[in-house]
Amino acid sequence: MGIKPERDRILLVGHGRENLHQIEGVLPGLVTTLEIHDPKNPPREIPSEIDAAVFYSSIQDGISQSLIHVWNYVAERMIPRLLVISIKGESESDFDDIVLIARRTLEEMGTPFLVIHSEDGRPIGLIDIVNSVVTDYSEGK
Repeated sequence: MGIKPERDRILLVGHGRENLHQIEGVLPGLVTTLEIHDPKNPPREIPSEIDAAVFYSSIQDGISQSLIHVWNYVAERMIPRLLVISIKGESESDFDDIVLIARRTLEEMGTPFLVIHSEDGRPIGLIDIVNSVVTDYSEGK
């Protein structure tokens, strides 16, 4: 049994079609989800008592006006932000395009890591793009 913090520490933001609640279950008591249901109209209430925000999107969803609105709201409060893009089943050029769009609409950002997936979708490795290091997790290490 863990200790429940006084407030949820991480805001997980994503489009409604993503299964944010499943991700929330990995860190019980630490994550609050904010689902973006309408790409053009931002949510009316955005939690501000947080320590960090993780923005989760896919190539199909892209970077919507609502996501930009929430990103800017969090940025104005100097809260650390992380953008995670799901590219499952998409090409590498699609990933490059979405990163370019994110840099133009959110702010200049790096892409320090790329997760490698097996054919069945399991994460099996990590590429550290900055240091050109590949870590293989396929053997469970």
